[in-house]
Amino acid sequence: MDSPRPIETTGGLGLGLALGGASGVISILTAAASSHAYGSQLLITISQMTMLHAGAFVALGLALAISHSRLLGFAILIIFAGLGLFCGDLAFRWFSGTRLFPMAAPTGGFMMIVGWLFVFLAGLVRVLGFSRRPRA
Repeated sequence: MDSPRPIETTGGLGLGLALGGASGVISILTAAASSHAYGSQLLITISQMTMLHAGAFVALGLALAISHSRLLGFAILIIFAGLGLFCGDLAFRWFSGTRLFPMAAPTGGFMMIVGWLFVFLAGLVRVLGFSRRPRA
């Protein structure tokens, strides 16, 4: 019987931990700030979105370390970029009273939707066996 392959920590898992950690830190900081700020609904939204994605990034990084899927890796980066744009626009609006640029938050939201669609497709590719790499 073959021994199980070790999970590589230099690629996908490291990426997932880094992005999850960054999202977690932003979440805690904005939650703390929102508890002391007047009119802090934007900060609460940032905190919720980043905490929700923090755990997802760790799990997706683990999935990437196991699957080595380029599509999944691309999806993680698109989701993170979308999250940054969405939350960045909300933060900029809270601090300055104006938007980062027109349609910034909706663009970030759309990027997150596309990223999660890519996660779905990466899973579908694996389930249906379209992957080029043989399964161990």
